[in-house]
Amino acid sequence: MLELTLGVALVSVLTPAANAARTILACIESVGCQRDVDLEHVVVDDGSCDATAALVEEACRDDPRLKLVRHERSLGAGPARNRAAEAAGGRFVAFLDADDRWLPDKLSTQLAYMRGNAVAFSYGAYRVYRDDAPSKARIFRPPATLCYADLLASCPIGCSTVMLDRERTGQVAMPAIRSGQDWAYWLALTRSGLRAHAFPGVHTAYTVRRGSLSANKLRKLRDVFAIYRDQERLSPLASCRFLAAHAQYVVSGKRRFLAAERDGEL
Repeated sequence: MLELTLGVALVSVLTPAANAARTILACIESVGCQRDVDLEHVVVDDGSCDATAALVEEACRDDPRLKLVRHERSLGAGPARNRAAEAAGGRFVAFLDADDRWLPDKLSTQLAYMRGNAVAFSYGAYRVYRDDAPSKARIFRPPATLCYADLLASCPIGCSTVMLDRERTGQVAMPAIRSGQDWAYWLALTRSGLRAHAFPGVHTAYTVRRGSLSANKLRKLRDVFAIYRDQERLSPLASCRFLAAHAQYVVSGKRRFLAAERDGEL
């Protein structure tokens, strides 16, 4: 298990950033505005070709809780999150992608829920924005709890909503794959019997961009199959069966968790 150092922040926020100059400052600001939580924010610039690193470096001068780690070349979001976790000292780690944002009470609400209920792995609801239609946000409300069998069939967990207690889950170890590394890691965490639990409220804004990895559904299904075979070591038959369930979720099942925006905006 992870050895923790006295005197460090309680919560470490981990952000991989690749060519994120357009969004990274809003992301950083949403972390800086968190209330009533002792935190640090570790941003890993994953070989960006734009001004991402320079913007984070400048922001570090204004907030000593912010740290920048740089990859000379892009290694992908999974290795970048792992590198951020290695540089982080907090018992709890929370994931926030560079184009997503939080409301100010996200961390305090989630931390109180986890400590009050002895939860090691939590996730939450989030607002979904399309960059080509930002006024049409919808709320995604995931199931109250998820186990390994649930996650084999689908992944209703938004990475930017997740917090882990490293004293119980160990160090972050996402696989070095380009797509679905977060889901593969959730599978690994729950495979031994750990359950994931939803904390209350809607505290995260998730942005869907045209042409993103998550938006390319055919490629995503191919990557999902590879996770079943290469990460979970399932047989070809079992992989095809779960892939069909996953495809059904992506095409239509996910809609049952979506609701029209009614309670404000991020």
